[in-house]
Amino acid sequence: MTYKLILRMKKSLYIIGIFFLTSIFISCNDNESKTIKVIYSDEEIGLDNFEALSLRPYQIDAMVYIPDETASIGASTSTTIKHDLDSYEWLIEAGPNFRLKIEDWGDEPFEEFLTYVDDLDIYNIEYLEKDENFVVYKTTLKFKGISNDNKVGVNHESFHVAAQHTINGINYIFRTDDDGCEEKIVNYMIKSVKSIRPLKNGE
Repeated sequence: MTYKLILRMKKSLYIIGIFFLTSIFISCNDNESKTIKVIYSDEEIGLDNFEALSLRPYQIDAMVYIPDETASIGASTSTTIKHDLDSYEWLIEAGPNFRLKIEDWGDEPFEEFLTYVDDLDIYNIEYLEKDENFVVYKTTLKFKGISNDNKVGVNHESFHVAAQHTINGINYIFRTDDDGCEEKIVNYMIKSVKSIRPLKNGE
């Protein structure tokens, strides 16, 4: 076998090898492209039953997510915000069951809010989750009401969620309203109060 023939065979094998590797690479890329899944950020953090709501028209440079009509809590398609001019409180309502209260606490730390909760003398307070600037608790009246038939005692309990967010140097507390909510609403409230993010200029 001559030197030129050997050289030709080597070149042929080299070309075949390159072609084979290229085919594998293209095949792998095709497989990957078929398995790519686009994940929307709202769904990724469990907010696919929520709608974004800008609070900028209400003097708070922040965005909050509120349950929409697809949530299983009877949320409304139209969200209302109640706020008196020069007031330090806002109330967001999405249907009859979801009521989110916002309070301007100035530069007061979250511990002041927890002190307020502990001072609610007519309730037994049970903390279900407690973290820095976030709390979930259950309140139960220290006495029992009487049902309509005047025979059976009724426990008055409600669930509460609160989180503090600092926006433009002001500490805002996002929480359930004073009446609290039913247990089935708690997880929606938790997601809402944790979803708050400051708005940037131009948003």
